[in-house]
Amino acid sequence: RSMLLSTIAAMAQPRPNADGTVTFQYKNDSAKNVMVDVQFAGRKDMTRGADGTWTVTLGPVAPDMYPYCYIVDGVSIMDPENPQYFPNEGFKNSLLEISGNGSLPHVIKDVPHGRIEYIHYYSKSLGGTNTAVVYLPPSYNTMGMQFNMGDQKKYPVFYLISGTTDTEEVYYKVGRVNYILDNLIADKQAKEMIVVLISRSEERRV
Repeated sequence: RSMLLSTIAAMAQPRPNADGTVTFQYKNDSAKNVMVDVQFAGRKDMTRGADGTWTVTLGPVAPDMYPYCYIVDGVSIMDPENPQYFPNEGFKNSLLEISGNGSLPHVIKDVPHGRIEYIHYYSKSLGGTNTAVVYLPPSYNTMGMQFNMGDQKKYPVFYLISGTTDTEEVYYKVGRVNYILDNLIADKQAKEMIVVLISRSEERRV
């Protein structure tokens, strides 16, 4: 119960600095020990301030996406102030995005954008309902049933299967496959395609 109250009362948000370092802050008056566990640095102790704010500055770090979590009195928790998380069946880490100078392939540019849709279907291999995430390219028909199916453009389909315990969302929420494809298509480096994101449990079916 005390840990639940501590989590509710906690406040945190990593702050990228101009020198490439990142400052992690976690406000929790009742915690006795807090560490941050971040992919680029491992587990690092945080220092408690007089107001109950735990801080540590790490890096410098290269622009990329990094999962992290806080270890509060031995219990791993996500950042309660960060809505971005790493979708995995075995753990739930928050995501830190260091954008750098905008050179990363998933940077959002002023180009036509596709869309992401979640679909539910019956899976023979699972014997029940499963979920897939689908990327539809910018020119995909958005006019409903205005045209006959035979008149619609045909697109190649690319299946992306997540590894180990990652869920079907990992290439979307962490890999940002939709923004990467938007940019590649706009630069004529890729053809428009439909991308289906599924979990490893569906690998045999594909």
